[in-house]
Amino acid sequence: MIPTGFPSWPNYFKFTLANEFVEKESGNIYHIKKGVLDRIANIICWPVLAPLNFFLREIKNPLVILSLTITLVALATLIFYPAQFMGAACTILPFLSHVKPWMVKFAVFLAVQMTIIGIGLRALGRLNNQELRHRWDALEICPIFIGAKRINT
Repeated sequence: MIPTGFPSWPNYFKFTLANEFVEKESGNIYHIKKGVLDRIANIICWPVLAPLNFFLREIKNPLVILSLTITLVALATLIFYPAQFMGAACTILPFLSHVKPWMVKFAVFLAVQMTIIGIGLRALGRLNNQELRHRWDALEICPIFIGAKRINT
């Protein structure tokens, strides 16, 4: 059976953006036979998606809440009071005095662009995986999204 396409955009996004897939009947993780594009995409997306996945899975842990709060307070301080923030940060970590604003902007730009490229490559790799497409079209597997806790591993 040749896959005929996706019935809707939400169905397409569920297929391409899923972190993993689970078999409906057994409830076990469906291990995808990853091609070159999938492996490259996972390497490219890992620096952004792995910490995001961890934080979403562990959001009820008080230490994660505390670290996320401290990070967001530092980010808000950096945005609204950049001079004072850099003064305090350079006192704590002296090597930060060598970091220029364009370096931070470039790092954020690079992270966003690499994540977009990685998600696109992963989607292309999954669309070219005929076995995965066949199981998806036959409704044999369900997506597990980023941040979802696994029950069966």
